[in-house]
Amino acid sequence: MNSMTPSDLLENTKQDLNKKLSEHLEKGIELLLNIIDEDSNLKLDIYQQRGKYNEIEQDSLQGVIKYDDKMFYTNKVRVALLEIIDKLILSDFEKDNDHWSAEEKLLLVQRNPTTTRTTAVSAPATTTITEDKIYTYKDLEIYRSLNSELLKVYPILYREISAIVYRGSTNNEESTMFMNSLNRHKDALTTFKVEFDKVLNFRDELRKMDKSEYYELMIKKFIDFKSRVNAESLEKLQSSLIELNQFTTQLYEETSLNS
Repeated sequence: MNSMTPSDLLENTKQDLNKKLSEHLEKGIELLLNIIDEDSNLKLDIYQQRGKYNEIEQDSLQGVIKYDDKMFYTNKVRVALLEIIDKLILSDFEKDNDHWSAEEKLLLVQRNPTTTRTTAVSAPATTTITEDKIYTYKDLEIYRSLNSELLKVYPILYREISAIVYRGSTNNEESTMFMNSLNRHKDALTTFKVEFDKVLNFRDELRKMDKSEYYELMIKKFIDFKSRVNAESLEKLQSSLIELNQFTTQLYEETSLNS
């Protein structure tokens, strides 16, 4: 019998994940989250899709959306997850997970260092970035105006932008770096706000539960985080969003928030 190669493992895993998603979307999502390493830059995308799926299910249970609409939006989540699976490489997998056989774990330990994402290889080295554009304080002013509701959730970040705008900073390098960072992290800023708002809506109910002290400490932890987000800490937003998604999932499993 021929031994399995790293390429075989990657292809077989992708096929298995595709099958799971087709047969039972929720179980497929859980399998994805279970075997993907926390350091993978695709993990946040999976958490975001699970958040969308949970919201669809809740809206359906509450009669907010019709069955046909539920199927439409659920299929969009499935398609997005299939696209994520297509991007997977061996280094995205958690090698110590019990999902893998001994042979598979050995292959993951001996990952081929030349295995990279197709998208990264195909992109010409000289074209990466829309970040070649030079921004000024006026661009930040426009950005603040268009996203004021979102930015006010993060008061220090809002004040930092306003400070550059008010002084009419001629330091275009500063404005450019800030704008590029805001553009990179806008989805995460938005998702954090939406997910945390859901938690806050049930705060009074959580205070009546056995684990109320724990829930309240976690909520205060996230409040503290968003109140301190600034230009430098934007890079930490992804890890905090993952933690928030994990907390939200825990609430759905332990409380009546999903009923």
